[in-house]
Amino acid sequence: MCEDGGSKGYQEDIFQKIPQLFAVHLYNMALPSLLRQHRRVFPVLLALDLQRFRPDGENLRELVMSIAEASTSQTSKSEQLAQKPGFEQIVKSLEGEPELWREALDSQALELARLPDPFSSLSHLERILALSYSNPERCPQQLERWALQVLGLQSSQQVYAAQGQEPDLMAALLSSSRACPVILLIITPGFDPMLQLARLAEQQSADLRSLSMGRENGFHAEPVMNDARRSGRWVLLQNCHLEPTWLPKLASLCDQFVLAPGHNDFRLWLSSQPYETFPSSVLMSSIKVTCELPLGLKSNLSHLLKLPPICEVGFFESCATYNVVWKNSVYSLLCAHSVLLGRQRHGDRGGLMPYHFVDTDLLCSLQQLQVYMTSYSLPTPHKFIKHCVLGCHYGGRIIDPQDQLFLSLLLEGCAEAEPTQHGVVGQLSSMSAAYTEPPDATCQGFIVAVDRMPENESVALLGISAGIGLLDARVSAAQFFRDLSLEASDSRSRMQAESWAKAADTASQALEKLPESLPWEAALSHFARPESKAPSLVLLQDVERYGSLLTAVVESLSCVVGACRGTLVLTQNIESDALQLFEDKTPESWKRQSYLSVKPLQSYLTDLGERFAFMRHWIDQGPPATLWMPGLFTPRAFCVASMQALAASQKLLIDTIELHTHAVDREHIASNGVWPRKPPDSGFYARGLFLESCTWDSVRGRLAEPEIGDSWLPQPCPLMWLKPRQVNPNKVDTSYECPAYTIQCRQQAPQHLLPNFVCHLRLPPGENGVGHWLRRGAKTVLQVDT
Repeated sequence: MCEDGGSKGYQEDIFQKIPQLFAVHLYNMALPSLLRQHRRVFPVLLALDLQRFRPDGENLRELVMSIAEASTSQTSKSEQLAQKPGFEQIVKSLEGEPELWREALDSQALELARLPDPFSSLSHLERILALSYSNPERCPQQLERWALQVLGLQSSQQVYAAQGQEPDLMAALLSSSRACPVILLIITPGFDPMLQLARLAEQQSADLRSLSMGRENGFHAEPVMNDARRSGRWVLLQNCHLEPTWLPKLASLCDQFVLAPGHNDFRLWLSSQPYETFPSSVLMSSIKVTCELPLGLKSNLSHLLKLPPICEVGFFESCATYNVVWKNSVYSLLCAHSVLLGRQRHGDRGGLMPYHFVDTDLLCSLQQLQVYMTSYSLPTPHKFIKHCVLGCHYGGRIIDPQDQLFLSLLLEGCAEAEPTQHGVVGQLSSMSAAYTEPPDATCQGFIVAVDRMPENESVALLGISAGIGLLDARVSAAQFFRDLSLEASDSRSRMQAESWAKAADTASQALEKLPESLPWEAALSHFARPESKAPSLVLLQDVERYGSLLTAVVESLSCVVGACRGTLVLTQNIESDALQLFEDKTPESWKRQSYLSVKPLQSYLTDLGERFAFMRHWIDQGPPATLWMPGLFTPRAFCVASMQALAASQKLLIDTIELHTHAVDREHIASNGVWPRKPPDSGFYARGLFLESCTWDSVRGRLAEPEIGDSWLPQPCPLMWLKPRQVNPNKVDTSYECPAYTIQCRQQAPQHLLPNFVCHLRLPPGENGVGHWLRRGAKTVLQVDT
């Protein structure tokens, strides 16, 4: 009886663990095929599914959704958390006694941390909800930790490291078979798996043939695949997403390879970026591996040192005549390439656009430098660095002058026997001795030196302000919770009854909030005079554009209200506008007529009212003493018109005119004690600007570093006098050409045709120098995104 009872209890225990064992197996199998941004979301979703059948499973799901809502909310977190059951006293304690919570909330093991009484009995999820009040950027990591504990895993047992694990092509090859010969490499921009796959083919003695897709190359690939299927070769089809019309044919071919297997050694490797219409049958029948660039300077250097020919023994000793210069150039290019890749992760602070530098850029530069130094016997190959590296391999992709200057600064001293202070190695060495050039200048010596580099790297190593790391962490956390909310939501319908009611209320309130139209006749008589200059005509065009925008907004909101009340036929455009109003987003239909803006709905409506008030005051009262530049519909056109006015009056070419920048607040207010009361005789006073990645030292009248806690926040810019003047070619300008943009992102906003770039403000760089602000990506913006 005892044995039967023990056997029955054992079976019940096994049956209870089957869902957990299956979830763990699914986690281990699926994680290598997930992109990095989804690897933390997946275990949380599995844990929520496991907890669904517990008595408190629904409460746990609601608690996780509360964490997502609190971490991404733009409103007061204290009011939001206080509405949760039992959290009113917790919020009071967090606000009144934050020092009692600081040590616990900073702990990596939050579930074990000691909380102040009487809150020590809070569950792990409740503690994470409290964490969202002060440190929302750490909530994804703690939620992943909770999920792994539910799955019965420890953080150290993760199959894929979160920090830049290289794709395991050998494991994918072993998982494939004659009946499953298709291996899909999901690549991200900047990653080229060709080198790793060629090395694997060499190790396995396989005959690999690669074809680049695009330009209707799919028809050439079909006979190659059929021949390889019979002979047992490997085929790599690169960038399949570039030939979407051939993807259905590819799906049918892959189905044939599965239903009628060919040679035992035949393997079909496909590389593609994530693509919406990629055939689902290929996704389900293939072995999937994600290929992403490593994260961090150390991970990138480790990855590069494994690539041929860098990993070959004779590579570092190939330039014996100028061995010191050669090895310094190799290390400088390795560091520069890693820094460029690292900066790409920080959006427009790393460059105007993602340039997607790949490993072959570095390898071509190194191999050509090797040939150059051995063939021409030049000790300092400055011309090669300038023309081939700066001009072709890396610089050929760069379209922004600011990014070109940064690249030249990064590679300064690359071809010298000793690294210079401003070059990449000199900058890294000044921050930590771990990044100095290794004394053992061999491949193994470089590997040992890289292994000793610290794991936790500051973004300051990339030349970016340290406070930007906090901003990036919060942006990453917001994306994590958006993905989690989308996947974990029980409701999949786009618009339900309560959603329509809220959209109708939002549209009605917005209609009441809209400003009155601008007086066109008054604007026409004020700006379109015979003696009017180019700036006045630009303002007249702005008035006309504001009128068209207001008409489009009123029509859109009226249609949403009518469709919600049943008086208008619901169309796809109206439904799209209603959905975006429900989500507090600015409808896409407005952006076709709108000025450049990425603000959410309520901020957009407030900004629109302020712009109309500014333009109406100008029409009624005349030109303002100080120009609120964010209020212009096309600020770049106004700046160009100001230069055109000077060029026309003095009969000069506009290419010889520049906008001279002078900060007037410190000097003017100190002497007069008041704001300017009338416009200047030439140019205009610009206000309403913000500085990013820098601040203004009003005492010394120059750029300065902001406080660490505020370095990610836009800083107020002083009143600027923008005065058109003729360029003096003989004058050496030591100021920093700070680019000014309409919105915070340097890139062109989607759905907008208006230019984002406005002009350059020439500002004193101070003791840090121009290079420092180039690395920081310091800029001026006319409006913030919130």
